[in-house]
Amino acid sequence: MIEYYAALVVFVLALIIGTYANIKVSTCYNKYSKDVAQSGIVASVLARQLLDASNLNDIKIARVSGNMTDYYDPRKKVIALSEGVYDSGSIAALGITAHEFGHALQYKDGNALVKLRNILVPISNLMSTLVWPMLIIGVLLDFVWFSESTIGLIFIMVAVGAFALSTLLSLITLPIERDASRRAVRVLEQTGTLTEEELVGAKAILSAAGLTYVAGLLSSVANLLRILAIFGRNK
Repeated sequence: MIEYYAALVVFVLALIIGTYANIKVSTCYNKYSKDVAQSGIVASVLARQLLDASNLNDIKIARVSGNMTDYYDPRKKVIALSEGVYDSGSIAALGITAHEFGHALQYKDGNALVKLRNILVPISNLMSTLVWPMLIIGVLLDFVWFSESTIGLIFIMVAVGAFALSTLLSLITLPIERDASRRAVRVLEQTGTLTEEELVGAKAILSAAGLTYVAGLLSSVANLLRILAIFGRNK
Protein backbone atom coordinates (compact mmCIF):
# COMPACT_ATOMS: atom_id res chain seq x y z
CA MET A 1 0.00 0.00 0.00
CA ILE A 2 2.89 2.36 0.79
CA GLU A 3 4.23 1.84 -2.73
CA TYR A 4 0.88 2.89 -4.22
CA TYR A 5 0.83 6.15 -2.25
CA ALA A 6 4.47 6.81 -3.11
CA ALA A 7 3.80 6.19 -6.79
CA LEU A 8 0.77 8.49 -6.69
CA VAL A 9 2.72 11.29 -5.02
CA VAL A 10 5.59 11.01 -7.50
CA PHE A 11 3.17 10.84 -10.43
CA VAL A 12 1.34 13.99 -9.32
CA LEU A 13 4.67 15.74 -8.79
CA ALA A 14 5.81 14.70 -12.27
CA LEU A 15 2.53 15.96 -13.74
CA ILE A 16 2.86 19.33 -12.02
CA ILE A 17 6.50 19.82 -12.96
CA GLY A 18 5.91 18.55 -16.49
CA THR A 19 2.98 20.91 -17.04
CA TYR A 20 4.93 23.83 -15.61
CA ALA A 21 7.99 22.96 -17.71
CA ASN A 22 5.98 22.76 -20.94
CA ILE A 23 4.32 26.10 -20.24
CA LYS A 24 7.69 27.64 -19.32
CA VAL A 25 9.40 26.30 -22.45
CA SER A 26 6.58 27.55 -24.66
CA THR A 27 6.53 30.96 -22.98
CA CYS A 28 10.31 31.41 -23.12
CA TYR A 29 10.52 30.23 -26.70
CA ASN A 30 7.73 32.54 -27.86
CA LYS A 31 9.38 35.46 -26.08
CA TYR A 32 13.01 34.96 -27.06
CA SER A 33 12.32 33.70 -30.58
CA LYS A 34 11.23 37.26 -31.35
CA ASP A 35 14.37 38.88 -29.90
CA VAL A 36 17.15 38.92 -32.51
CA ALA A 37 20.69 38.78 -31.11
CA GLN A 38 22.95 41.77 -31.69
CA SER A 39 25.64 39.55 -33.24
CA GLY A 40 23.45 39.15 -36.33
CA ILE A 41 24.41 35.50 -36.87
CA VAL A 42 21.78 32.86 -37.71
CA ALA A 43 21.59 29.44 -36.08
CA SER A 44 22.79 27.29 -39.00
CA VAL A 45 25.83 29.53 -39.57
CA LEU A 46 26.61 29.50 -35.83
CA ALA A 47 26.45 25.71 -35.76
CA ARG A 48 28.85 25.45 -38.71
CA GLN A 49 31.30 27.90 -37.17
CA LEU A 50 31.29 26.17 -33.79
CA LEU A 51 31.75 22.74 -35.32
CA ASP A 52 34.59 23.85 -37.59
CA ALA A 53 36.34 25.65 -34.72
CA SER A 54 36.21 22.40 -32.73
CA ASN A 55 37.52 20.25 -35.62
CA LEU A 56 34.15 18.60 -36.03
CA ASN A 57 34.06 19.27 -39.76
CA ASP A 58 32.48 15.89 -40.51
CA ILE A 59 29.25 16.82 -38.69
CA LYS A 60 26.58 18.20 -41.00
CA ILE A 61 23.80 20.71 -40.37
CA ALA A 62 20.29 19.72 -41.47
CA ARG A 63 16.90 21.36 -41.46
CA VAL A 64 14.03 19.30 -40.02
CA SER A 65 10.31 19.97 -39.95
CA GLY A 66 8.39 20.81 -36.81
CA ASN A 67 8.71 23.21 -33.93
CA MET A 68 11.50 22.70 -31.36
CA THR A 69 12.35 19.33 -32.91
CA ASP A 70 16.09 20.03 -32.76
CA TYR A 71 18.50 17.19 -31.94
CA TYR A 72 21.99 15.82 -32.45
CA ASP A 73 22.33 12.41 -34.09
CA PRO A 74 25.78 10.93 -33.32
CA ARG A 75 25.30 7.98 -35.68
CA LYS A 76 24.59 10.11 -38.75
CA LYS A 77 26.76 12.94 -37.39
CA VAL A 78 24.10 15.55 -37.95
CA ILE A 79 22.90 18.53 -35.95
CA ALA A 80 19.26 18.86 -36.95
CA LEU A 81 17.69 22.28 -36.53
CA SER A 82 13.96 22.85 -36.73
CA GLU A 83 12.34 25.17 -39.25
CA GLY A 84 11.94 27.96 -36.72
CA VAL A 85 15.58 27.74 -35.67
CA TYR A 86 17.64 26.99 -38.80
CA ASP A 87 17.53 30.47 -40.40
CA SER A 88 16.78 32.40 -37.23
CA GLY A 89 19.12 34.74 -35.41
CA SER A 90 16.96 34.93 -32.32
CA ILE A 91 18.23 34.40 -28.79
CA ALA A 92 16.13 31.25 -28.53
CA ALA A 93 17.43 29.79 -31.79
CA LEU A 94 21.06 30.46 -30.93
CA GLY A 95 20.63 29.00 -27.44
CA ILE A 96 19.04 25.82 -28.81
CA THR A 97 21.73 25.47 -31.46
CA ALA A 98 24.51 25.87 -28.90
CA HIS A 99 22.84 23.17 -26.78
CA GLU A 100 22.92 20.68 -29.65
CA PHE A 101 26.53 21.64 -30.31
CA GLY A 102 27.13 20.87 -26.63
CA HIS A 103 25.97 17.31 -27.27
CA ALA A 104 28.41 17.03 -30.19
CA LEU A 105 31.21 18.14 -27.86
CA GLN A 106 30.20 15.49 -25.33
CA TYR A 107 30.76 12.78 -27.93
CA LYS A 108 34.06 14.32 -28.99
CA ASP A 109 35.24 14.43 -25.38
CA GLY A 110 34.12 10.85 -24.71
CA ASN A 111 31.73 11.79 -21.93
CA ALA A 112 31.40 8.76 -19.64
CA LEU A 113 27.66 9.16 -19.04
CA VAL A 114 27.02 9.49 -22.78
CA LYS A 115 28.96 6.26 -23.39
CA LEU A 116 26.98 4.47 -20.69
CA ARG A 117 23.70 5.75 -22.07
CA ASN A 118 24.60 4.55 -25.58
CA ILE A 119 25.20 1.07 -24.20
CA LEU A 120 21.92 0.96 -22.29
CA VAL A 121 19.59 2.55 -24.88
CA PRO A 122 19.37 -0.41 -27.32
CA ILE A 123 18.87 -2.80 -24.41
CA SER A 124 16.14 -0.61 -22.96
CA ASN A 125 14.43 -0.23 -26.36
CA LEU A 126 14.31 -4.01 -26.78
CA MET A 127 13.00 -4.60 -23.27
CA SER A 128 10.41 -1.83 -23.56
CA THR A 129 8.71 -3.68 -26.42
CA LEU A 130 8.41 -6.80 -24.27
CA VAL A 131 7.79 -5.37 -20.82
CA TRP A 132 3.97 -5.41 -20.73
CA PRO A 133 3.53 -8.81 -22.41
CA MET A 134 6.11 -10.28 -20.03
CA LEU A 135 4.47 -8.68 -17.01
CA ILE A 136 1.02 -9.97 -17.97
CA ILE A 137 2.30 -13.44 -18.75
CA GLY A 138 4.29 -13.47 -15.53
CA VAL A 139 1.28 -12.55 -13.42
CA LEU A 140 -0.86 -15.20 -15.11
CA LEU A 141 1.75 -17.90 -14.70
CA ASP A 142 2.62 -17.00 -11.14
CA PHE A 143 -0.83 -16.44 -9.71
CA VAL A 144 -3.23 -18.41 -11.90
CA TRP A 145 -1.67 -21.45 -13.51
CA PHE A 146 1.55 -22.17 -11.71
CA SER A 147 1.21 -20.65 -8.29
CA GLU A 148 3.94 -22.91 -6.93
CA SER A 149 6.33 -22.29 -9.82
CA THR A 150 9.06 -19.69 -10.20
CA ILE A 151 8.46 -19.32 -13.96
CA GLY A 152 5.97 -16.50 -13.50
CA LEU A 153 8.25 -14.78 -11.02
CA ILE A 154 11.06 -14.77 -13.58
CA PHE A 155 8.82 -13.06 -16.14
CA ILE A 156 7.73 -10.48 -13.58
CA MET A 157 11.26 -9.73 -12.42
CA VAL A 158 12.43 -9.22 -16.00
CA ALA A 159 9.54 -6.79 -16.54
CA VAL A 160 10.42 -4.93 -13.34
CA GLY A 161 14.02 -4.83 -14.53
CA ALA A 162 12.88 -3.17 -17.75
CA PHE A 163 11.14 -0.41 -15.80
CA ALA A 164 14.19 -0.03 -13.58
CA LEU A 165 16.44 0.29 -16.64
CA SER A 166 14.16 2.95 -18.08
CA THR A 167 14.38 4.86 -14.81
CA LEU A 168 18.17 4.55 -14.84
CA LEU A 169 18.28 5.96 -18.37
CA SER A 170 16.17 8.94 -17.30
CA LEU A 171 18.50 9.48 -14.37
CA ILE A 172 21.55 9.39 -16.65
CA THR A 173 19.95 11.65 -19.25
CA LEU A 174 19.33 14.46 -16.76
CA PRO A 175 23.00 15.36 -16.09
CA ILE A 176 23.83 14.83 -19.78
CA GLU A 177 21.28 17.47 -20.77
CA ARG A 178 22.39 19.84 -18.01
CA ASP A 179 26.00 19.50 -19.11
CA ALA A 180 25.06 20.26 -22.73
CA SER A 181 23.27 23.40 -21.55
CA ARG A 182 26.29 24.49 -19.48
CA ARG A 183 28.51 24.00 -22.51
CA ALA A 184 26.03 26.00 -24.60
CA VAL A 185 26.02 28.98 -22.25
CA ARG A 186 29.81 28.93 -22.01
CA VAL A 187 30.38 28.88 -25.78
CA LEU A 188 27.78 31.59 -26.40
CA GLU A 189 29.55 33.78 -23.88
CA GLN A 190 33.12 33.01 -24.97
CA THR A 191 32.41 33.57 -28.66
CA GLY A 192 30.48 36.78 -28.00
CA THR A 193 27.48 35.36 -29.85
CA LEU A 194 25.18 36.70 -27.15
CA THR A 195 25.63 39.69 -24.89
CA GLU A 196 25.41 39.32 -21.12
CA GLU A 197 21.82 40.55 -21.22
CA GLU A 198 20.93 38.18 -24.07
CA LEU A 199 22.46 35.25 -22.20
CA VAL A 200 19.73 35.64 -19.58
CA GLY A 201 17.17 34.67 -22.21
CA ALA A 202 19.20 31.72 -23.46
CA LYS A 203 19.67 30.45 -19.92
CA ALA A 204 15.93 30.79 -19.28
CA ILE A 205 14.88 28.64 -22.22
CA LEU A 206 17.58 26.02 -21.56
CA SER A 207 16.63 25.87 -17.89
CA ALA A 208 12.95 25.42 -18.76
CA ALA A 209 13.82 22.64 -21.21
CA GLY A 210 15.86 20.96 -18.49
CA LEU A 211 12.78 20.76 -16.28
CA THR A 212 11.08 18.52 -18.84
CA TYR A 213 13.77 15.91 -18.18
CA VAL A 214 13.17 16.22 -14.43
CA ALA A 215 9.50 15.54 -15.07
CA GLY A 216 10.43 12.58 -17.27
CA LEU A 217 12.58 11.11 -14.51
CA LEU A 218 9.81 11.48 -11.93
CA SER A 219 7.31 9.89 -14.31
CA SER A 220 9.66 6.94 -14.83
CA VAL A 221 10.11 6.57 -11.06
CA ALA A 222 6.33 6.63 -10.60
CA ASN A 223 5.89 3.84 -13.15
CA LEU A 224 8.55 1.75 -11.44
CA LEU A 225 6.92 2.24 -8.03
CA ARG A 226 3.53 1.34 -9.49
CA ILE A 227 4.85 -1.93 -10.89
CA LEU A 228 6.59 -2.75 -7.62
CA ALA A 229 3.32 -2.04 -5.81
CA ILE A 230 1.40 -4.41 -8.07
CA PHE A 231 4.03 -7.09 -7.63
CA GLY A 232 4.17 -6.58 -3.87
CA ARG A 233 0.42 -6.73 -3.48
CA ASN A 234 0.20 -10.04 -5.34
CA LYS A 235 2.98 -11.51 -3.20
